[in-house]
Amino acid sequence: MSTVSGVFPNAITPTFAATSDPAAATRLRRENETIVFSPIEELEQNAESRAMAIEQPGRLEAEQNVKVAFQGMAANPSADLEETAQVTSQGGTVGSLQDDAENNAPSSMSDREQAQLDADIELIEELAARDREVRMHEQAHQSVGGQYAGSMEFTYTTGPDGVRYATGGEVSISISKVPDDPEATLEKAQTIQAAALAPAEPSAQDRRVAALASQMAVEAQADIREQAIEARAAETEDRSEQQGLSADAEEAAQQSRQAEEEQETLAELNEERLNDFMAQTQETVRAALNAAYKAKRPEDMDSYLVDTSV
Repeated sequence: MSTVSGVFPNAITPTFAATSDPAAATRLRRENETIVFSPIEELEQNAESRAMAIEQPGRLEAEQNVKVAFQGMAANPSADLEETAQVTSQGGTVGSLQDDAENNAPSSMSDREQAQLDADIELIEELAARDREVRMHEQAHQSVGGQYAGSMEFTYTTGPDGVRYATGGEVSISISKVPDDPEATLEKAQTIQAAALAPAEPSAQDRRVAALASQMAVEAQADIREQAIEARAAETEDRSEQQGLSADAEEAAQQSRQAEEEQETLAELNEERLNDFMAQTQETVRAALNAAYKAKRPEDMDSYLVDTSV
């Protein structure tokens, strides 16, 4: 029983019988060394792996490949040195595989970081495009809505770069009627409808607002027609009243003319009657005087002159 220099004391090297074949002796010695170093290598590997597994993810896998290569040699003691050398050359030594793992580890980390960076850039581009779309959408509402549109309000999302991007927005707009003015209400409804459909791609809510504005326009047009009918009726009534007043005035004037004519006729009649009365009176007086004259004596005739004029 003996121990091998450079290993733990509890690692025991099996004994082997002397042989006259140098190649066989070398092979047996290597086989015995492989069996002894395998557990030592495993202990060292586990210790290093626990320390480096987090920092260098690829190193543990490379060292495990080396372990498999050594264990394969131990499981097949009859393999010659060329096969062992071939496995070692393909898999690499422990040191070379560790170096490869260390060299590849930063590359793997960079790939992950690059992938994350690419994802962040893509997200930022999407957020920026959404921000432009939202602002143009709400600006279209506000510009066309004019006095009936309120201010733009946005909801924001913070991107990986720390910038706040507008991802939602709204513009308030009044859809109430103008009191006692259907024409102004119609104009307002048309403006609201145009503002709701102003963006290149109106949303479902935009289309609902446009529908409400369209309904308000229909009601305003009905009110306008009703007012027109009422106005025509009032105008007709006024015309009738004016015509009635004119007729009354004409009738009164006609009656007045008739009264004047009657008065003139009556005056003429009275004048004729008066003339007739005077003529009759004169005739009566004349006849009376003549009779009185004839009744007097002739000698009394010279005493007075009779005036028969009236």
